[in-house]
Amino acid sequence: MKAKPDKQKATNSKRQKEKRINTLLNSLGAVALAFPLTWAVVAIYNYEKEDTEIKKGYEASLPDTDELIEPNKVCMSTDAFMDGNIQMVVPNLGGTYYACSHQCIAALQSNEGERYAIDPISKKRINKATAFICLHPDKSGKVCYFESKENHLAFIKLYTP
Repeated sequence: MKAKPDKQKATNSKRQKEKRINTLLNSLGAVALAFPLTWAVVAIYNYEKEDTEIKKGYEASLPDTDELIEPNKVCMSTDAFMDGNIQMVVPNLGGTYYACSHQCIAALQSNEGERYAIDPISKKRINKATAFICLHPDKSGKVCYFESKENHLAFIKLYTP
């Protein structure tokens, strides 16, 4: 009769041991999953934080929208302020145009539409080489071209909160 309780004890002991092993494996599995997930969340947070700081630094380096920008600091093909870097002169167009790359030079030379812009106030087509240039108020790095200083000032009044 005593054989049965010993078998039950052995079976119970074996079950308890298996249960402990399963609990340990489940715990290790949870830790193994939690570590990479935590690492990924921290990495994404740091990336976004750094990206925001870079963007704020870039926006702070841009000139105010009420300041006129020198034409040689603008790529007239992409209409982008080039962060103060002087651009390449585009030859043989009858006016002085500037571009940031050989691709942009080719675009300005081959496409007459690239050399003109629309004044946001007068809605007239104007030559970029003779235009008044300022930064767009959205601080994206894009520029606006104006027919006159008065149009530039009217634009600032329109977009200044």
